[in-house]
Amino acid sequence: QYRYFVSALIDVWRSVDSPRYLDWALDALEVLVTYPSKSEPERDQFASDVLGSLAKWARRVDEHQWDIARNLSDDVGARVQFEGIHKSAILAQPQAELPDESITRPKTLRRVAVYSLTESVLLRVQKVIEKALPGLTVDICSDKVGSDRLKQLARQVDVFLMAPRSAKHAATDFIKANRSADKPLLVASGSGSASLIREFFSFLAIPQ
Repeated sequence: QYRYFVSALIDVWRSVDSPRYLDWALDALEVLVTYPSKSEPERDQFASDVLGSLAKWARRVDEHQWDIARNLSDDVGARVQFEGIHKSAILAQPQAELPDESITRPKTLRRVAVYSLTESVLLRVQKVIEKALPGLTVDICSDKVGSDRLKQLARQVDVFLMAPRSAKHAATDFIKANRSADKPLLVASGSGSASLIREFFSFLAIPQ
């Protein structure tokens, strides 16, 4: 069953392989990394396909996606393959064509909270955001129900980011109930770190 599932993922990715769905592919790989592998060859093949796509679409891959892919490649033992792809991508692009990944942190943005039930996802998101925006405090939470800490975060942080597909309705409803209407509450389209990070930086790119 595991081999069939991962083979289906490989078929799906090969049929939709494009920059538009890179976040989906990274999220899918993250699921395979998070849970026990019943068959290494299939998982490694999917990882190889995703890394190959990064090489093919290198000019359309942003720095946050590279960061997630680097982290995931460590988990599947493909760091050497990743570094070769990343280095080639950088060398292949004239300096003027490199994407501008510099994001200025708004002065009013001091603290962000991220909610998901998957701790490994939270840690990846925290690492990427803190790297991109030094000085920003990133709180992570995976409480399954409403708690004093979750209430405090919902009420106090400047931006609250959550992945409802990886959360309990009781907790997400609790967050919404305790979140002021004038404070941003961002809901990612997927449950993986790529989707969460995309949602957060897309929000920052919009003039506030």
